[in-house]
Amino acid sequence: MPSNWEVIRNETVHENPWYSIGKYHVKTPHGKEGTYFIVERAPAVCIIAVNEQGEFGVITTFRPTINRESIEFPAGGVEENESIEDAAKRELLEETGLKAEHIEIIAEQTIAVGLTNQMLYICVAHGIRKEKQQLEKLEEGVIFEWKKDKEIMKLIKSKHIIDSATKGAFYEYLIEK
Repeated sequence: MPSNWEVIRNETVHENPWYSIGKYHVKTPHGKEGTYFIVERAPAVCIIAVNEQGEFGVITTFRPTINRESIEFPAGGVEENESIEDAAKRELLEETGLKAEHIEIIAEQTIAVGLTNQMLYICVAHGIRKEKQQLEKLEEGVIFEWKKDKEIMKLIKSKHIIDSATKGAFYEYLIEK
């Protein structure tokens, strides 16, 4: 059964520094036509940092999109002409003050497959050492702390960790371990 849809035409209907919205006029393999709107974003990284005691580095930050604080693994977008590994090192340093010698990509996931084309790369930071946090201007108040794996599980179960990137990264890490 054919699975490729033909894009008849597409246009950008909204654009800002973080994402754009594309309007795609498509035809299915069976000849049906329709319109899809896709939030188009650059790839993102989610970084798992584990210290010598086996604790995971998490941040707590306010998220205006859900109007509440969110406990998450450090994460962020990959800038133009930046490698996945360099983006992971940059985001880790900015949000936590941790510097990684090496980044290992352990998985690739979609963020919200029915909404956006953004891919998320799950990374593990190796050879970490503490430096100074380098928060961007809208990241003020970000709190970094270490949590044991059982604490992470309790925070997920109690719905204190609701970020899908963090949950997916944690599960990917446990599978890889």
